[in-house]
Amino acid sequence: MSGPAEDAYQVSLDREAELLDRVRRAFDAGLDPAPPLKALAGQERRSEDLGAAALREAAADAWDLLNSAPEEPGHSPNGAVMVPLADVVPRRVRWLWHLKVARGKVTVLDGDPNVGKSTITLDLAARVSTGEPMPDGTPGMSGETILLSAEDDLADTIRPRLDAARADVSRITAFHAVRIDQDERLPELPEDLARLELAIESRGAVLLIVDPLMAFLGRNVDAHRDQDVRRALAPLTRLAERTEIAVVVVRHLNKGGSGNPLYRGGGSIGIIGAARAGLLAARDPDDDSRRVLAVTKQNLAAAASALAYRLVEAPNGVAVIEWLGETDHTAATLLAVPTDGHVRSALEEAKDFLREELATGPVPTKDLMKTARAAGIADATLQRARQAIRVRSHRKGFGPGGTHFSELPGLHAGSTPPMRAQTQGLSEHDEHGAQTARDGDSAGSASRDEQACDGGLAVLPVVRERRLLLTVADGVELWLLEGPGPERRWQLRRDGEVLAETAPEDHVTANVWIAAIQDGRTPEF
Repeated sequence: MSGPAEDAYQVSLDREAELLDRVRRAFDAGLDPAPPLKALAGQERRSEDLGAAALREAAADAWDLLNSAPEEPGHSPNGAVMVPLADVVPRRVRWLWHLKVARGKVTVLDGDPNVGKSTITLDLAARVSTGEPMPDGTPGMSGETILLSAEDDLADTIRPRLDAARADVSRITAFHAVRIDQDERLPELPEDLARLELAIESRGAVLLIVDPLMAFLGRNVDAHRDQDVRRALAPLTRLAERTEIAVVVVRHLNKGGSGNPLYRGGGSIGIIGAARAGLLAARDPDDDSRRVLAVTKQNLAAAASALAYRLVEAPNGVAVIEWLGETDHTAATLLAVPTDGHVRSALEEAKDFLREELATGPVPTKDLMKTARAAGIADATLQRARQAIRVRSHRKGFGPGGTHFSELPGLHAGSTPPMRAQTQGLSEHDEHGAQTARDGDSAGSASRDEQACDGGLAVLPVVRERRLLLTVADGVELWLLEGPGPERRWQLRRDGEVLAETAPEDHVTANVWIAAIQDGRTPEF
């Protein structure tokens, strides 16, 4: 056998080797080996190689065996698992902390720095280690705790805090690192869940603390992408259900101005979406020396009352929680925007939002805008904040599959410089104007009396900007910018990024863009 026939035969053998490797990897990972087995069994048989023929025969037999196995109740031939609800036995929710932290579920604890989030989790671990009642007097549960902590040192912070809380430290274990050969790294979710589950089962743990969550998300998980977050947390949720462990994950708050507690946690809204309960630790607006732990989300029962607490110094010099009883505050009142003269401007809030969201690197602009809207930041306010702190924009990929990214200046080399001259001069609308801008029309006063100049291009002040047209297919928006006099300009924008801008009163270009948009085409620029 030679020539094309030999080449085709070698391709067939290579394909068989690839499928066999996939079968082995599926078995090793506990996945369904049926798809590669089916493909392997269907390979054309060749008498030239008896070893390959035997392999195919074995694969065919294995496939037939899989198909002839008795069908389990609820399992359909196409792989769908159907569960008749009549066969489901109802059961009550099992609580680690009644109405606040459930076993077999994920609970998110949000809060700003210096409100005692980590100290709260260690107080909870200490109570579980001894079986003491919970801070509100409800019965406690005795068991082991596994702790993932990335921000506090085990020796000078975590162990002293546990001692101050009178913990039985023999029942608390830190999952400190993963060692591969001679290298160590932090555990990653979901990559290291198998290791984590083995530790949970071997110790019979009832509480898992992840502090903070962002530090332990895998390197391929973008915490701001809803799809990435849900894929990472779904396996953690299933682990909690299988082992009946209560999982408490800690997050920092973002800098958004929204008073809705569900939108204030850092990262994607998918994080709190995946959790069955949420808690908020915040300063008491009526007493700066006190803090409050309130419920932000409770899908399993009626929400419990908030608890006040104070951080006090223990005899060994570390902070410990002093619980003060129930309070009338709710998560909404704790995050309510103040109405006095100390309220920060919407623009400053948007700047802080961008700095925090982009601190770890580039973020897809579309996801950034979605998160900003969820935090109550208007599109126009976000655009002015981008210009004010010189957020850079660049595109990765070409054509429909390309993605626009935003990043802070100076953090990453190689990005495309922002179009500064095209976005300078946007006026700082008041709150009503900014809100209107999100709906497509904004108004306000000019931010400067004199024209600025950047790179030789005069930048005109703007007193009004309006979105005129939108092409749904390509996401391109046409905006009209009106100055204090008769000057008018037009801009093309996509996902908040300025793509192009006309010269003042360039009606010819504007009419060309309008005609293209009305024809359903992307304007040329």
